Order: sequence, then structure tokens, then C-alpha cells
Amino acid sequence: MKIIKTLTKLVTAAGVLAAAAGAGIFHFGVAKNGGGKYLRKYTMKKAYGGDTDTFILERSGNRYIKDMNKRIKEFMEKVGEKKVTITSFDDTPLTGFVYENKFSSRWVIAFHGYRGTHKEILYCGFATHFYDMGYNVLAPDQRASGESGGKYIGMGWLERKDVLAWIDWILEREPDAEIILFGDSMGASTVLAASGEKLPDNVKVVISDSAYGSVRYVFDKTTHDNFKLQLAPIISIGNMFSRFFAGYDFSEADICSQVAKSTVPILFFHGKDDKIVSFDNLEKLYKAKHGCKEMHAVEGAGHVCSSFVLGDEYWQIIRDFIARY
Repeated sequence: MKIIKTLTKLVTAAGVLAAAAGAGIFHFGVAKNGGGKYLRKYTMKKAYGGDTDTFILERSGNRYIKDMNKRIKEFMEKVGEKKVTITSFDDTPLTGFVYENKFSSRWVIAFHGYRGTHKEILYCGFATHFYDMGYNVLAPDQRASGESGGKYIGMGWLERKDVLAWIDWILEREPDAEIILFGDSMGASTVLAASGEKLPDNVKVVISDSAYGSVRYVFDKTTHDNFKLQLAPIISIGNMFSRFFAGYDFSEADICSQVAKSTVPILFFHGKDDKIVSFDNLEKLYKAKHGCKEMHAVEGAGHVCSSFVLGDEYWQIIRDFIARY
């Protein structure tokens, strides 16, 4: 009887610890005020040896990077940015930043990655290049990031419906606008998830750089790669918290299944040396897509570094793909 009581206490204690750990994973990874920003920095440092999440740019030696600060300064002096706000499907207030290309009815909506802000789109050169191609650029702060509201990050799953709200914002002003959806990292998974929704014909192309194909996969792999732990049961408990508080299930948030439903042409980029979102995600997503698609596996490129490695070729690939559709 004493042994049974002891075992019962141990099992109860283990359950309490697992529940606490699951809640911690949810809060750390998904909550706006959690510690996920430290995970972002730690992951980047562990993967590439840098002290900040900008070190890849500093070390690349690419002429785009060398000229970046000067180009962005000139761009901001010439174009500036206009702050705009909308309310999404669940009444979450969202903030976006517009780089207006006057007399153009073509738009790019560009989404940043996990725990980033719209500045990622600006400082990685995406905004300036799309602007130079003749596009207005709308760079939102994703929910629970930057100046946007929301308590929880949706890892691209909740955000897929925010994409629809931003599309509506453009079409209310320009019903005949031609729209491209672009994203890097979590932002790429955001636009891929949105591609499986019912989109207006105004959306012509989706461009994904360094996306993952499953939210559950990201949590499992990040935990294993960074901490060498198999925490599937604890992540499952964290998933329960996510369903209750954030309103989505890690396993339900299947980006590949959304891509399989997509009718919009999709252009995929992924660096072969990506140590943040593993390279095998590219093939999974590409295989899931039916119809018009194109894939570029970039030698020597780390996470969201394909544009720096390929340089002009990256943007020519995008121009050619857009021209076909």
C-alpha cells in the first residue's frame, strides 16, 4: 500500500510538472509577452555563431548588404512610410506600413518572420526591391508583434486570415489592384497558409522564402535541435493551452494542407544551409502544391539568405515568375 501511495504521488508530481512545462512552452513560444524573442536570438546564435540576428547580413560581404544602409536611408527620405490600421476577423487591431509607389495599382503585401516586425522587410531589402519593380509595398506588423495587437502569435495559422483582411483593405481603395503575397520564414508560412483560402482574382502570385510546412513540426524540431530533448508529451500539453487560449491547434495548423488547396501560382525559395527551418520543408511544400509552381534550392544560403547569396538573380527569378502569371 505504501509503494502504491508513493507511486501515486510520483505520477501526480510528474503530471503537475508536465502540465507546468507545457504551459511554459505555450507561454514562451506563443504568448506576445513570452520569452520567444530570446529563443529567436539563441537559435540564430546556435545555428550560425552570431551574436545578433543581423550577423548573417554583416558577414555575407554581399554588395547588397554593403549598400543596404545607404539605400534604405535614401529610400526612406524619398518614399517614407505611412502607418495604417485595420481590424481583423477576430477584432484584433493590426498595424501596417505602406511604402507608396504613386501612380501604380500593383501591390506587394510582405510579411515578416517569427517575433519580427515590418522593419525586417525593410532592412532585408525586400521593400526597396519590390518598390523599384513598380509596386506599392504594404508591410504589416503581424499579430502579437510590433505595433499590432493580439496576445498570441498564430505561427502563420491565425495570420492567414489577417492576410485576407489586408487584401480587403487594398481592394477597398483600389478594386482593380494586382496583388502579390510575399513572406519570409513564419511570414512565408503565413502567405502559404493564406493561399489555401478563397482569394480574389486580384492575387496573382505567392512568393515564399524559407517557409515551414507544419507548426507542430516546428515546435518538435526546434525543441530537439536546440535542447536535445524529446518533449512530445509536453508539447502536446502546450498544444492544449494553445487550443484553449490562442484558438488554434498545433497539429491542425498544417501549412502543406493549405498549399495543396491553393490555386495561385507559388514561387518557393529555401537555402540549403538553413539551420533554423530545415531544408526538407521545401520539398514537402513543393510536392503539396498542385498546378503552377517553381522551386529554388539555394546553395550556400542560410535562413532567409537566398536573396543575399543570389543577388540580382534572386530578383530576376521573381520578375520572370511574375511575368508568366
